[in-house]
Amino acid sequence: MGQYSAHSPPLSEISRRCCSGCCSLPTLAPARALLWLTDSVLPFFLPAEVLFDQIFQVDAADKVVQPPPGDDMANDQHSLPVPAQWEIVQEPADARNSLLPAFPARVGPVQVLAAACCEAASRAAATRCGRVRYVRSVLSEPPPAVVAAFGAAGTRPVALGGGQGISWVARDVVLKPAELDQEELEWQAQIYSQIPWAGFRLARRRLAADGLWCVDGWCATEYVTGRHEERRWAEIIAVGERFHAALRGIPRPSFLDQRSSPWAISDRVAWGEIPASEFPRVRHLPQLVAALRPVTAPNQLIHGDLTGNVLFDRQQPPAIIDFSPYWRPTAYASAIVIADALVWEGADSQVLDAVSHIDDFGQYLIRALIFRSVTDWILSEEESADSAPEDDPWAPAVHLARQLAARPDL
Repeated sequence: MGQYSAHSPPLSEISRRCCSGCCSLPTLAPARALLWLTDSVLPFFLPAEVLFDQIFQVDAADKVVQPPPGDDMANDQHSLPVPAQWEIVQEPADARNSLLPAFPARVGPVQVLAAACCEAASRAAATRCGRVRYVRSVLSEPPPAVVAAFGAAGTRPVALGGGQGISWVARDVVLKPAELDQEELEWQAQIYSQIPWAGFRLARRRLAADGLWCVDGWCATEYVTGRHEERRWAEIIAVGERFHAALRGIPRPSFLDQRSSPWAISDRVAWGEIPASEFPRVRHLPQLVAALRPVTAPNQLIHGDLTGNVLFDRQQPPAIIDFSPYWRPTAYASAIVIADALVWEGADSQVLDAVSHIDDFGQYLIRALIFRSVTDWILSEEESADSAPEDDPWAPAVHLARQLAARPDL
């Protein structure tokens, strides 16, 4: 649901990257980018919190599907749970949350030309950004031609549980909507072939029969056995450290400079490359920024979203999936796992035992909380900084991080 406005940036400015910090908005100052988001195109059929950077064509749709008034309908009750590419969905204003209609009067329908996915950084059940509500929807399975192109002809894909709910397995191939552009796909395949697998496994990219990385908007990786298991934070951090040791020495990829996604913006806020003053409504941000001190650890290639992307198998080393590259100190990746554990997964201060070997960890935890909280605000933008809900999941983690950051020995 959404629109492509005459006042929106031209299509040439809309990047094709997405996911875990690599889906991109036009290169704008953060405040201006947020304003532009309120006029972005947000198609209904995507399977996760909807993207910021789809590619669109004006006046391409044949018709509009509109549900009846009221709150969101369950997917199994919708007359067309998965609209075709020539259809879009407009929702009316919701009386309970005062959301404005998805389409201002000046806007016409659009065709979705490319589909992708994005990291579920906000844990809200219905994420919001500006005036537009993001919803989860059901994605149809990859078509037979796509399955055949990746070497699994005649196999009916089976939906994989967990994650964003957008992956399908057919034989030994996992298929999901295209997330990355050609440059990053080729780069990832190249570095996976270079690094030694010591104490971890990787889900390598799979080429189609015609030598392409994507077919009709779908990409593929090897299927790796295992599953995500809750509360194994120490093991996730340990396998991340082994992975980062293998990545040491790989040059910084140039595509990192092109990112302007919520995750990329938030990461730069955490490291002082974008002023925190651009985000005055993010709760706890002033206190977190006030606790910052410089760190001296070197930057290198890291995986910035390990928490839900390590799969455990009793017979084999853990598998790392959905690589989200950043150029930061390795301790930052561990701190993001700890931040997720404290804020979203019910951990207490004992989780710090997993990072007791990291010098000055409090500073990395401060930055990880800035990263996650700014991202969450950009994606949800539900409450102002002066609101104080009874159950604020950030408050205990912020208090603990500030205590750690005040002690240089921790």
